[in-house]
Amino acid sequence: GDLVSEGDLIAKLDLEGRDAMVLSAEAQLKRRRAELDARAELVRRGTFPKLQLEELISGLAEAEADLATMKAEIDRLDVTAPFTGIVDTINVELGSAVQPGVAVGTLISLDPIIGVGEINEQDLPIIEVGSQAELRLVSGETVTGTVRYISREATPATRTFTVEVEVPN
Repeated sequence: GDLVSEGDLIAKLDLEGRDAMVLSAEAQLKRRRAELDARAELVRRGTFPKLQLEELISGLAEAEADLATMKAEIDRLDVTAPFTGIVDTINVELGSAVQPGVAVGTLISLDPIIGVGEINEQDLPIIEVGSQAELRLVSGETVTGTVRYISREATPATRTFTVEVEVPN
């Protein structure tokens, strides 16, 4: 997996003509603004009714909202990393269709590292949430972290208690 920072682009969905829709919405906004400016001048001179000017103002606001909606839709086509981590899997292939709300990949956080282990019942009185604990990584390195969870019930098969230790990475 690739290391990505928060906000990095992970995937980009196809515009599917949305760029043309933005150009059309921009052109419509420009037309409505020009029409409003021209009619406002006529109202100032007294040759155009003020009531119809309100309709033009409303039409301009609608065109602005349409453009903002189109731009927001395009912004949602960028899949960005919500936090710094490693891209573990990508669930879609180039060119495939993606339904809204479907996961396109898995991002794994690198910080903190959570170690999960088991302790026996006689060690239970000397360990508490918030205390320091050593965690041995698969590399053989030993790091110090903080106990963040101790189960209240023993695992029936082993009569041990699950412990989670959090270590900053």
